[in-house]
Amino acid sequence: MNALAYSHSAYLASIASVQAMDLEERMRANRAALDTYVETDPEDIDDTETATDCQGGEADCSALALATYDMHRWVANTRRLFAGTVDISLESVGDGVYQLTLQWTERSQLEETTDDPRSLRYLFRLSTA
Repeated sequence: MNALAYSHSAYLASIASVQAMDLEERMRANRAALDTYVETDPEDIDDTETATDCQGGEADCSALALATYDMHRWVANTRRLFAGTVDISLESVGDGVYQLTLQWTERSQLEETTDDPRSLRYLFRLSTA
């Protein structure tokens, strides 16, 4: 049973890494609105609320609208992957360096949450040019 728990823990850590890289790439593709990504508080995002749909060839979105759309989709997807047990923090730490922190709780073998949350801190640099 421990092997299964360790396997699930490693799976969640992998998911956290993939989600972190996904947000980095979204921000890299939309550098004109980097501040919008950071200023959007994940706690304020309601998973049932939708931002302007910027997906598809017919969408006409500004950089700011795309950043808002990206954050809404990314936060909603991340919450679904972690079954709502994730805390998200994104901040600028200066000179084009950003820190994304994901913290989650895991289920024990008895379906109770553990007292020892897991976390991933992901640092990345994006130039504005």
